[in-house]
Amino acid sequence: YASTGIGVVVIDAQKKEVRESWPLSTAGPLRTRMLSRTVPFFYAATDEGLKRTAANNTAPADPRSWQTIRSGLPAGGCRAVTAISNTVFALFADSVFAETSVGWQRIFAPGRTINNISAAEGELFVCSESGGSGRVDVFSSTGNLIRTLGPSAALLSPQQAISKNGIVWVADAQAGLSRWTGNVETRIQ
Repeated sequence: YASTGIGVVVIDAQKKEVRESWPLSTAGPLRTRMLSRTVPFFYAATDEGLKRTAANNTAPADPRSWQTIRSGLPAGGCRAVTAISNTVFALFADSVFAETSVGWQRIFAPGRTINNISAAEGELFVCSESGGSGRVDVFSSTGNLIRTLGPSAALLSPQQAISKNGIVWVADAQAGLSRWTGNVETRIQ
């Protein structure tokens, strides 16, 4: 799946071709920033907000099958969406929201520019910066803060963070790539 300026494009990697495209708006092309899937739903971060359709939907290419989620979320574009198991996290402006059993709840608003959110190994990574200083806040799948990476010379403008085997890898627009084992960093030159 690829998020594009016209919606979602489904790619068949084996055949090296576009299998289908999913426009998410009846009004025309709609920029889709990120797509995530849980067992019951596909979620799409779009300029119109957060949209979803059933994962077993037989016609996801029909934009009428996508619902914009309004309850508990701010108006405006959704910048990113990711999921850990069946918990969905969405980024609106500089706030992170989680879908809980009682609806959408704001779980993090750091007063800093949030560059991105991502999920790996059951954790949520929130990359943010302010005044030339960056950090990565790491949350559990339930939205509880586990730890914060930074401040550090390796974190000036973090753009993406993932983990593999407990090691966190951070791509920073100014400082490059760094590896974090616990709170110990190694810059990759």
